[in-house]
Amino acid sequence: MLTLNVAKTVFFVLMVFFLVDNIVMKISMVSLCLNVISDGRVIFITILSLIAISLANYVVSYRKRPPRPKKAKPAPAPKPAEVKKEEPAEEAE
Repeated sequence: MLTLNVAKTVFFVLMVFFLVDNIVMKISMVSLCLNVISDGRVIFITILSLIAISLANYVVSYRKRPPRPKKAKPAPAPKPAEVKKEEPAEEAE
């Protein structure tokens, strides 16, 4: 009986140490990730990569649009014909 209790106790202690070690490791991993993400070089490279990807996407998907047809100018209205008024002839004296 004593050995069974000792085995249970040892198992329990090992599990506790494993869980505590796992928690400490997770906390250190989060700290490391935050330090990496907040580094200026990483932020700069990320922004530069996003700009390069956006530019490449624009270049690949660019299509030259056909020129728009110019609006046809309406033909000028014909000028009304000038009506010549005949002046009365002056009588010769």
